[in-house]
Amino acid sequence: MFGTITVTPALSIPEFEDVSKFKITPNPVTTKFELELPSGIIEANIEIYNVLGKRVYSEIVSTDTSYHDISTWNSGIYLLRVNTDFGSATKRLIKQ
Repeated sequence: MFGTITVTPALSIPEFEDVSKFKITPNPVTTKFELELPSGIIEANIEIYNVLGKRVYSEIVSTDTSYHDISTWNSGIYLLRVNTDFGSATKRLIKQ
């Protein structure tokens, strides 16, 4: 058997940070909070649930940093869920 073997770089998928590394600041929040997504995540669906499991907020964000006004919400503990094509993660959001 004769011939030449040519090796080319494999197609690659860009590496994305873990979705669970998103940040909520400040937390606890009184009026507005900032949501910062990990680098490489372009679009995410965020959902916020109260402690009874009822969804109270939903929005699609398409930037790595977004600001959300919850000044009219009742004080308490909420669960903020970030859903992306690469996975989902949930963190606690405290409203004072």
